[in-house]
Order: sequence, then structure tokens, then C-alpha cells
Amino acid sequence: MIDPKRCPELAKILSNYRAQVGDRFSYPELARLCGVKLSTAKKWFYGYIPSYLVYWIIARYFERHLDIKADLIKEEIETTITAWRRDG
Repeated sequence: MIDPKRCPELAKILSNYRAQVGDRFSYPELARLCGVKLSTAKKWFYGYIPSYLVYWIIARYFERHLDIKADLIKEEIETTITAWRRDG
């Protein structure tokens, strides 16, 4: 059964970024930067949709560790979620 609250494509994107960051990735740091509980930040990697207000913060977090512009990361997150909402 498909969970209507979760976007599997988002989970894949965020997990891919997390894998690229490797040992430098920190759930507590990401949660602190976004101003959310640790459990909330972890849910995003299972496909739960974050608030629109933290898309940019998530993108900036990964930009610091990867050679990818935050604009592109944020756009990928937005596009993925928009497509999921449209198709779901």
C-alpha cells in the first residue's frame, strides 16, 4: 500500500545527497539548522514532506558539503514534491 503522506522520490533524492556527503552528514546538525526535532529531520529521508520554509535550508546544508549549487538542490526538491502532489 502506498502511503499518501510520503514521497518516495524525495526519499531517494535526500538519501542520495546524504550518501554523497558520507561521514560529514549529521542529522542533528541538519535538524538544528532547520529548527526542527531530530525525528522530524529523519522523517524527510523516509519521504515525509518538509515544510516549504526549510527547502532552502536543506539545500544550503547540502551545498556546503557537495559541489552543487543550493538553487539546483532546492529546485530538485520543489520539482519532485510538486510532481508527486500532481500525480498522487
